[in-house]
Amino acid sequence: MLRGLKNWFRGAKEAAPAPDQASTQEFYYKLELNIQLFRELLDNCVDVKYRYFQLGTQPSRAACIIYLDNMIDKKSLEDNVLAPLTGIKTASFLQEADLLNRIEQQLVEAIETKIIPKLDKAVAVLLDGQGILFIDGINQALGLNIKRLEIRSIEEAASETAVRGPRDAFVELLGINLTLLRRRLKTPQLKMEKLQLGNLSKTDVVIAYLKGIADPEIVEEVKNRIS
Repeated sequence: MLRGLKNWFRGAKEAAPAPDQASTQEFYYKLELNIQLFRELLDNCVDVKYRYFQLGTQPSRAACIIYLDNMIDKKSLEDNVLAPLTGIKTASFLQEADLLNRIEQQLVEAIETKIIPKLDKAVAVLLDGQGILFIDGINQALGLNIKRLEIRSIEEAASETAVRGPRDAFVELLGINLTLLRRRLKTPQLKMEKLQLGNLSKTDVVIAYLKGIADPEIVEEVKNRIS
Protein backbone atom coordinates (compact mmCIF):
# COMPACT_ATOMS: atom_id res chain seq x y z
CA MET A 1 0.00 0.00 0.00
CA LEU A 2 2.80 2.40 0.87
CA ARG A 3 4.94 1.47 -2.12
CA GLY A 4 3.56 4.40 -4.09
CA LEU A 5 5.15 6.81 -1.60
CA LYS A 6 8.70 5.50 -1.91
CA ASN A 7 9.79 8.15 -4.41
CA TRP A 8 8.85 10.87 -1.93
CA PHE A 9 11.30 9.47 0.59
CA ARG A 10 14.16 8.72 -1.80
CA GLY A 11 17.25 10.42 -0.48
CA ALA A 12 15.65 10.92 2.93
CA LYS A 13 17.94 11.67 5.83
CA GLU A 14 18.67 8.88 8.28
CA ALA A 15 18.32 11.15 11.30
CA ALA A 16 16.27 9.68 14.14
CA PRO A 17 13.04 11.41 15.18
CA ALA A 18 13.24 14.07 17.86
CA PRO A 19 12.93 12.74 21.45
CA ASP A 20 9.35 12.27 22.54
CA GLN A 21 8.53 14.57 25.43
CA ALA A 22 4.81 13.86 25.35
CA SER A 23 5.07 11.02 27.89
CA THR A 24 5.77 13.47 30.74
CA GLN A 25 3.47 16.29 29.62
CA GLU A 26 0.48 16.72 31.90
CA PHE A 27 -2.58 18.71 30.89
CA TYR A 28 -3.40 22.26 31.93
CA TYR A 29 -6.58 23.62 33.50
CA LYS A 30 -7.01 26.09 30.63
CA LEU A 31 -8.71 24.65 27.56
CA GLU A 32 -6.73 26.57 24.93
CA LEU A 33 -3.39 25.52 26.40
CA ASN A 34 -4.38 21.86 26.05
CA ILE A 35 -5.56 22.41 22.49
CA GLN A 36 -2.28 24.16 21.71
CA LEU A 37 -0.38 21.03 22.79
CA PHE A 38 -2.18 19.07 20.08
CA ARG A 39 -1.85 21.79 17.45
CA GLU A 40 1.91 21.86 17.95
CA LEU A 41 2.38 18.08 18.04
CA LEU A 42 -0.03 17.42 15.16
CA ASP A 43 0.83 20.38 12.96
CA ASN A 44 0.40 19.93 9.20
CA CYS A 45 -2.21 17.20 9.73
CA VAL A 46 -5.24 18.10 7.64
CA ASP A 47 -7.30 15.21 9.04
CA VAL A 48 -7.12 16.40 12.67
CA LYS A 49 -10.33 18.25 13.55
CA TYR A 50 -11.19 20.45 16.54
CA ARG A 51 -14.90 20.69 17.41
CA TYR A 52 -15.56 23.52 19.86
CA PHE A 53 -18.87 23.72 21.71
CA GLN A 54 -20.46 24.93 24.93
CA LEU A 55 -21.11 22.44 27.70
CA GLY A 56 -24.59 23.10 29.07
CA THR A 57 -26.81 26.15 28.72
CA GLN A 58 -26.92 29.28 30.91
CA PRO A 59 -24.38 29.00 32.37
CA SER A 60 -22.19 27.16 29.90
CA ARG A 61 -18.63 25.92 29.91
CA ALA A 62 -16.22 25.86 26.96
CA ALA A 63 -15.23 22.44 25.66
CA CYS A 64 -13.60 20.86 22.61
CA ILE A 65 -13.50 17.41 21.04
CA ILE A 66 -10.46 16.45 18.96
CA TYR A 67 -10.78 13.65 16.41
CA LEU A 68 -9.45 12.34 13.10
CA ASP A 69 -11.75 13.00 10.18
CA ASN A 70 -13.08 9.85 8.46
CA MET A 71 -12.03 7.67 11.41
CA ILE A 72 -14.92 8.42 13.78
CA ASP A 73 -18.63 7.68 13.62
CA LYS A 74 -20.03 11.20 13.27
CA LYS A 75 -23.57 10.07 14.11
CA SER A 76 -22.29 8.62 17.38
CA LEU A 77 -20.46 11.88 18.04
CA GLU A 78 -23.64 13.90 17.55
CA ASP A 79 -26.11 11.56 19.28
CA ASN A 80 -24.05 10.00 22.09
CA VAL A 81 -21.70 12.86 22.96
CA LEU A 82 -22.68 16.33 21.78
CA ALA A 83 -26.43 16.01 22.34
CA PRO A 84 -26.22 15.06 26.05
CA LEU A 85 -23.31 17.42 26.80
CA THR A 86 -24.86 20.51 25.23
CA GLY A 87 -28.20 19.71 26.83
CA ILE A 88 -27.04 20.01 30.46
CA LYS A 89 -29.44 22.40 32.20
CA THR A 90 -28.38 22.11 35.85
CA ALA A 91 -25.80 24.75 36.77
CA SER A 92 -24.58 22.79 39.80
CA PHE A 93 -23.70 19.84 37.55
CA LEU A 94 -21.08 21.92 35.74
CA GLN A 95 -19.45 22.94 39.02
CA GLU A 96 -18.87 19.38 40.25
CA ALA A 97 -15.25 18.69 41.26
CA ASP A 98 -15.43 15.28 39.58
CA LEU A 99 -17.19 16.56 36.46
CA LEU A 100 -15.45 14.13 34.09
CA ASN A 101 -16.52 11.17 36.22
CA ARG A 102 -20.09 12.44 36.31
CA ILE A 103 -20.11 12.87 32.53
CA GLU A 104 -18.62 9.42 32.05
CA GLN A 105 -21.14 7.71 34.32
CA GLN A 106 -24.32 9.67 33.62
CA LEU A 107 -24.20 11.36 30.21
CA VAL A 108 -22.13 9.34 27.75
CA GLU A 109 -22.68 5.87 29.16
CA ALA A 110 -23.71 4.64 25.69
CA ILE A 111 -20.06 4.56 24.59
CA GLU A 112 -16.80 3.36 26.09
CA THR A 113 -14.85 6.15 27.80
CA LYS A 114 -11.55 6.58 29.62
CA ILE A 115 -10.10 9.43 31.70
CA ILE A 116 -6.64 10.40 30.42
CA PRO A 117 -4.13 12.42 32.51
CA LYS A 118 -1.22 12.88 30.08
CA LEU A 119 -0.56 13.92 26.51
CA ASP A 120 1.07 10.73 25.21
CA LYS A 121 -1.90 8.57 26.23
CA ALA A 122 -4.34 11.02 24.67
CA VAL A 123 -2.41 11.10 21.39
CA ALA A 124 -2.38 7.29 21.26
CA VAL A 125 -6.15 7.22 21.79
CA LEU A 126 -6.65 9.87 19.11
CA LEU A 127 -4.49 8.05 16.54
CA ASP A 128 -6.46 4.88 17.26
CA GLY A 129 -9.49 6.63 15.80
CA GLN A 130 -11.21 7.74 18.99
CA GLY A 131 -12.21 11.20 20.20
CA ILE A 132 -10.65 13.30 22.97
CA LEU A 133 -12.81 15.63 25.09
CA PHE A 134 -11.36 18.65 26.89
CA ILE A 135 -13.32 20.94 29.21
CA ASP A 136 -12.12 24.34 30.36
CA GLY A 137 -11.02 24.22 34.00
CA ILE A 138 -10.17 20.50 34.03
CA ASN A 139 -6.60 19.22 33.70
CA GLN A 140 -7.60 15.82 32.34
CA ALA A 141 -9.11 14.56 29.09
CA LEU A 142 -11.83 12.04 28.40
CA GLY A 143 -11.27 9.45 25.68
CA LEU A 144 -14.42 8.69 23.67
CA ASN A 145 -14.71 5.44 21.74
CA ILE A 146 -16.59 6.73 18.72
CA LYS A 147 -14.51 4.83 16.19
CA ARG A 148 -16.00 4.29 12.77
CA LEU A 149 -16.17 0.53 12.33
CA GLU A 150 -17.63 0.34 8.85
CA ILE A 151 -15.45 1.26 5.93
CA ARG A 152 -15.54 0.44 2.25
CA SER A 153 -14.10 -3.00 1.52
CA ILE A 154 -10.42 -2.62 0.61
CA GLU A 155 -9.19 -5.00 -2.06
CA GLU A 156 -5.71 -6.26 -2.83
CA ALA A 157 -3.79 -4.15 -5.33
CA ALA A 158 -3.96 -5.71 -8.79
CA SER A 159 -0.83 -4.01 -10.18
CA GLU A 160 1.44 -4.24 -7.12
CA THR A 161 1.19 -7.63 -5.45
CA ALA A 162 3.13 -8.34 -2.27
CA VAL A 163 4.22 -11.66 -0.83
CA ARG A 164 4.68 -10.26 2.67
CA GLY A 165 3.05 -7.40 4.50
CA PRO A 166 -0.34 -5.69 4.08
CA ARG A 167 -2.11 -5.98 0.74
CA ASP A 168 -4.40 -2.98 1.00
CA ALA A 169 -4.92 -0.94 -2.15
CA PHE A 170 -5.66 2.75 -2.44
CA VAL A 171 -9.06 3.76 -3.83
CA GLU A 172 -10.40 6.85 -5.58
CA LEU A 173 -11.69 8.46 -2.36
CA LEU A 174 -9.13 10.70 -0.67
CA GLY A 175 -10.61 10.36 2.82
CA ILE A 176 -10.41 6.55 2.75
CA ASN A 177 -6.81 6.66 1.54
CA LEU A 178 -5.84 8.95 4.43
CA THR A 179 -7.57 6.58 6.83
CA LEU A 180 -5.58 3.64 5.43
CA LEU A 181 -2.35 5.49 6.14
CA ARG A 182 -3.42 6.46 9.66
CA ARG A 183 -4.36 2.89 10.52
CA ARG A 184 -0.95 1.62 9.41
CA LEU A 185 1.15 4.46 10.85
CA LYS A 186 -0.19 5.49 14.26
CA THR A 187 2.35 8.20 14.90
CA PRO A 188 2.08 12.00 15.18
CA GLN A 189 5.08 12.19 12.85
CA LEU A 190 2.83 11.23 9.93
CA LYS A 191 2.02 14.58 8.36
CA MET A 192 -0.67 15.24 5.77
CA GLU A 193 -0.56 18.60 4.01
CA LYS A 194 -3.48 19.52 1.78
CA LEU A 195 -3.16 21.38 -1.51
CA GLN A 196 -5.72 22.33 -4.14
CA LEU A 197 -4.80 22.02 -7.81
CA GLY A 198 -6.47 23.41 -10.91
CA ASN A 199 -8.21 26.73 -11.46
CA LEU A 200 -11.39 25.01 -12.58
CA SER A 201 -11.34 21.51 -11.10
CA LYS A 202 -9.88 22.59 -7.72
CA THR A 203 -8.78 19.02 -7.03
CA ASP A 204 -7.81 18.23 -3.44
CA VAL A 205 -4.34 16.70 -3.09
CA VAL A 206 -2.64 15.57 0.12
CA ILE A 207 1.10 15.13 0.52
CA ALA A 208 1.81 12.56 3.25
CA TYR A 209 5.25 12.11 4.79
CA LEU A 210 7.00 11.16 8.02
CA LYS A 211 8.50 14.14 9.79
CA GLY A 212 12.04 13.42 10.93
CA ILE A 213 12.52 10.79 8.22
CA ALA A 214 11.52 12.50 4.98
CA ASP A 215 13.96 15.17 3.82
CA PRO A 216 12.18 18.56 4.25
CA GLU A 217 13.80 19.85 1.06
CA ILE A 218 12.36 16.96 -0.93
CA VAL A 219 8.92 17.53 0.59
CA GLU A 220 9.08 21.19 -0.44
CA GLU A 221 10.27 20.22 -3.91
CA VAL A 222 7.28 17.89 -4.30
CA LYS A 223 4.91 20.68 -3.28
CA ASN A 224 6.55 23.14 -5.67
CA ARG A 225 6.42 20.76 -8.62
CA ILE A 226 2.77 19.81 -8.32
CA SER A 227 1.43 23.24 -7.34
